[in-house]
Amino acid sequence: MIEAKTARRGLALVFTTLLLDITGIGIIMPVLPAYPASSRASSAACRSLSSRMLLSQNCAALLSAIHQARSASAGSPRFSRMRLTKRRNR
Repeated sequence: MIEAKTARRGLALVFTTLLLDITGIGIIMPVLPAYPASSRASSAACRSLSSRMLLSQNCAALLSAIHQARSASAGSPRFSRMRLTKRRNR
């Protein structure tokens, strides 16, 4: 079972990440249509910029999920201790 303090920390981390992500999108997206006119960039460059931003966010989420899965595997000391206590209780 997850302790209440650990659950609150994880929830705070998730909400902080979402807040930063939404703030970043809120800053970039309204400015994005004006970008080609101010810097003489093409609309293709503008689309490329937004696509790269969204792709990097998805890659970061994927890497985070992979890291979390690996840290929860048998190599993690926390889960190794849990397995040992379960074996001893049998």
